[in-house]
Amino acid sequence: MKDRYLLFVISLLFCCLLQAQEKIDSLLVVLDRTIENTAQYEQARLKRIDQIKEYFRTRKSTSPSEEYHINQQLFDEYEAYICDSARYYINRNIEIALQNNNQDWLNEAKLKKASILGKTGLYAEGVALLKSIDSKQLSREQLIEYYITFEDIYLYHAEYAMDDEYQIEYLNNLYTYRDSVLQMVEEGSYQYVIAYTPELLQQGRGEEAIEMLEAYHQKLSPDTRDYAVVTSILAFIYQSTGHREKQKEYLIKSAIADIRGVVKENNSLRALAELLYEEGQLQRADVYMKRSMEDANFYNARLRNVQASRMLPVIDHAYQVEKQKHQQVLQIFLVVTSLLTLFLACAVWYVIRQVKKLARARQDLLRCKTLGMDELDLEYRLGLCDYFEGKNSAAVEHFAACLSLAGDEMGIAAIYWHTLSAWRMGANPSLLKAYRPGMEVGHHTAYEKAVSAFADQTRFAQVLREAEAEPEDLEAVMVLYGLSVQARACGNRAEGQHLLDETLRRDGFWPCYAWLAAWSERNQRHLNRL
Repeated sequence: MKDRYLLFVISLLFCCLLQAQEKIDSLLVVLDRTIENTAQYEQARLKRIDQIKEYFRTRKSTSPSEEYHINQQLFDEYEAYICDSARYYINRNIEIALQNNNQDWLNEAKLKKASILGKTGLYAEGVALLKSIDSKQLSREQLIEYYITFEDIYLYHAEYAMDDEYQIEYLNNLYTYRDSVLQMVEEGSYQYVIAYTPELLQQGRGEEAIEMLEAYHQKLSPDTRDYAVVTSILAFIYQSTGHREKQKEYLIKSAIADIRGVVKENNSLRALAELLYEEGQLQRADVYMKRSMEDANFYNARLRNVQASRMLPVIDHAYQVEKQKHQQVLQIFLVVTSLLTLFLACAVWYVIRQVKKLARARQDLLRCKTLGMDELDLEYRLGLCDYFEGKNSAAVEHFAACLSLAGDEMGIAAIYWHTLSAWRMGANPSLLKAYRPGMEVGHHTAYEKAVSAFADQTRFAQVLREAEAEPEDLEAVMVLYGLSVQARACGNRAEGQHLLDETLRRDGFWPCYAWLAAWSERNQRHLNRL
């Protein structure tokens, strides 16, 4: 009984681990796609920035208050994206505040500038700027921001001085200002959560911190800066409590949010790269660390640059060694592939030889006519022979003859091949007018779908989608090949070529006329290039 129970527990644990790994793998795929779409997210942010600037340019006159708030908007857009631009607009706001003797504006702008100085590694300058502010003049919200900015700068400074004797001093200052933040912010607010949960961890109450963050992060949109920060803290606390897979999961989520939010001053992607390196996932680790380094250099984030610089050479070297091993394996595969290519060349020669027999087969079919072969079957097969030989004019005549002899089932096939033959010779496919929706086509449903697109160009996209989703290769091939000829006939050679390639990829039932026609066209094109 105990053995059965133990086996059940082990099986359950294995299933949980498998599900967790599948979740991680899916998230990594999302992260890779998000990185690929970086330009798209940046364009969206630049568009917002341009709109703000355009609004400012089109104003006939702007009051100091209006300019101040427009600069604040631009600062918010640039803050985590381009630090130099952010500093420019906040410096401009400091000038406006001084020119207008507005102490409230001045304090607000100094707080923003100090935050930027901390992010870019100018810790002493940031602290000095904060100390130049009279905290007694600050509003409640400004005072909270004042303490948070001090806390952030000392956190950055402590991270930078990893083995420095002054790290303890920076951490003690951080704890002091964190206490001040917690005394002022509303319990359950964003500022409270991100300040209190590290405090809980420090007190040995990591599970309470996790519970609070797990509940709070579900309230946030996954494309926001707040989400990126909260999930980053969650990852750190999971790491501290020994939950490695959960740490990885939330680092990925944080990195995705950073990229979608166009946050160049980020840390999660670098931390994820180090974690993947430790697990032996060298390729991804190398890609992520290089991307992290690029972001740090782009933003001029000295701390993130130093952190990435420490690990990048190590990861890159390990990846290059692993890559060399793979190259050796690839060389072996290259030899095998060369042999297979030789075999394929022989096979192609054989097939071409068989195609040449097509002409002789056509002659044999003509002789069958004198022997009483069914006229419809004869005309259809002669039409196909002419089509494969490129004798489109003759093919048109044979398929036209088929239509007068056939019912709907063979008629739809005749219309299909007649139309393709006409298009290939640049003529008008006259038999298309014989097509009508609702024809009794029997098993020739693929022909009917293609012909419906031939007759109505607006159905092209819909029919194409259906063909791409069709699980049966035979059905898909006949539609895709027909659409490839249609696209080329309409002047879209690139799409026509793409659809021809897609036809040949669906080779689960290659001995169908449409697949052979596609194969013949591709190989004829290759031969013409020689």
